[in-house]
Amino acid sequence: MKYLLYRSLGELEDDEEQHQLVGVEVGKDVYSVADTFVKIVNYDMSCEFPGCQGTVCYAPEFEQFAQRYDYHMFAYAHFSDDTIAIDYGIIELQEDEREYFWTHWNGLKWI
Repeated sequence: MKYLLYRSLGELEDDEEQHQLVGVEVGKDVYSVADTFVKIVNYDMSCEFPGCQGTVCYAPEFEQFAQRYDYHMFAYAHFSDDTIAIDYGIIELQEDEREYFWTHWNGLKWI
């Protein structure tokens, strides 16, 4: 299966068309790609918030609220006086859903 990792700009279920694709991985299930996604999220957070003192990322969990995503991940950037939380969504694609992937990859709006 193919997994697409998106960074949200706020709440996971809001403004989904503005979420940014930050990673793509292939594996037998979401847990087989979890380590890679944790590394991608930590790297993404350190680039997005260069002055942070550290980042924390949690492994993927089943998403029950956002309609677009199958799984979600939470990440936190720690500063001396503040902590910023960012949500990441994961879409699980079957092998026969390549058209969906290429529509996203080319930046076209998903319908």
